[in-house]
Amino acid sequence: MKLNKHNSLLSLSFSWQSAVSDIAFLLIIFFILTATFGLNRIIIFENNNSQQKIINAKDIVTICLKSDGTLFYNQKIVTNDKLKYFLNKKNNYILDIHDSVKYRDFIKLLDIFEEKEITNFQISDYSEIK
Repeated sequence: MKLNKHNSLLSLSFSWQSAVSDIAFLLIIFFILTATFGLNRIIIFENNNSQQKIINAKDIVTICLKSDGTLFYNQKIVTNDKLKYFLNKKNNYILDIHDSVKYRDFIKLLDIFEEKEITNFQISDYSEIK
């Protein structure tokens, strides 16, 4: 009895398609799993509504940092050392930061707040009118 020879070209094409479908299936599983694990890395900031309080307008101080590094405390030019003198914990601060401020100037300002242990401030974007 003679065995029929298989067409080698036909058998190669089936094995190649099988390998590609296996790899595609494994890649789909990989991306599904990595996307699922990424969801656990979300940072949630909670806003505690019980700490809301009414603030008097006289207790709000605006500090403006312009792009050239100039500091304004209630629309008066001050230096970093004078700013340390004016800051206290009872006031609430709004930091108006120009969008092209140098990173180091902004960090210096935040360091002053950290040194004085002031945590009641809000950062807003300041835009100069040209």
